[in-house]
Amino acid sequence: MDCSDNSAVFAERRCLCKAKDRRRKCHLDRTHPLAVASISYSLESTSEVENDVGPKDEEEFRKLLGNATWRLLHTLAARYPDEPTDVDKTRMDQFMGLISHLYPCPKCARHMRQMLIDNPPKAEFSQYVCTIHNIVNKRLGKPEFSCEDVDAHYDCGCDLLDDDEDDEKAEGTTGGQSPVKPVSRSC
Repeated sequence: MDCSDNSAVFAERRCLCKAKDRRRKCHLDRTHPLAVASISYSLESTSEVENDVGPKDEEEFRKLLGNATWRLLHTLAARYPDEPTDVDKTRMDQFMGLISHLYPCPKCARHMRQMLIDNPPKAEFSQYVCTIHNIVNKRLGKPEFSCEDVDAHYDCGCDLLDDDEDDEKAEGTTGGQSPVKPVSRSC
């Protein structure tokens, strides 16, 4: 597709040429209302981007994305309640499922979906995330790390008190009580 293409097939896209990057003629402008409305979240939707990125760029992207994702997952797991409610469990199950389908790297997304099937959670969530992280590290030939102090390493020190009244209404709580109970952890 070049930037002069105005066909109906590409009506939802605004073509923006980048002088710096000659390999990529155009990209999807996700700020354009028509483009945003038509974004598909299937694995095929990332293949266009994959084809425009060279192997070195793709590997660097995977590393950066992977590191950021593991940081997020470990931090979420460190802050996950010691005694999660059914709502907490449902939300985390949905979150993990969504990540495994929406992850920007299709190959990684497929690996994650398979790993979630092959390794369902059996321990507390932070230990589970540590275990699946070590499975990935082993597959990639990276060293495994100890799961013993994983919570202390990734605990962000954030207060888990939830003062948002909208969440309280959504959870059906009354009297200003937060559905999320504070968890005290020491670093």
